[in-house]
Amino acid sequence: MRLSNKKFKEVLRNKGITLKDVLQDAGVSKTAFYSLLKKESVLPDSLQKLAQKLGVSALSFLEDPFEIQEKTKRQLLLCQKIVQENPQALWENVWHTLQLLEEPPLNRLARSLRRGQARSK
Repeated sequence: MRLSNKKFKEVLRNKGITLKDVLQDAGVSKTAFYSLLKKESVLPDSLQKLAQKLGVSALSFLEDPFEIQEKTKRQLLLCQKIVQENPQALWENVWHTLQLLEEPPLNRLARSLRRGQARSK
């Protein structure tokens, strides 16, 4: 996956920021940036090989930090709402439950069984 200079410059134009400013703010040198532009791929070879072997895009393995951040914000707001509506509920328990609900049911069941087996020993 190559870094597109054209797309990068388009984003800069849309944001009204210069390349010099964004590089300085991000702590990336011009040399490093232009080196990335010259590379055939900015993703590690090992990741590319795994994706190729599986017949998928390497992007399918990557998480978007902004998406994760937004999801966490939504969960925090939901947790706060539940605790406000149910003063007897402990924030930690509500948060833990919301996290568990993100897992597939079989994973939750397997975790509970392991915990139960460990306590019975």
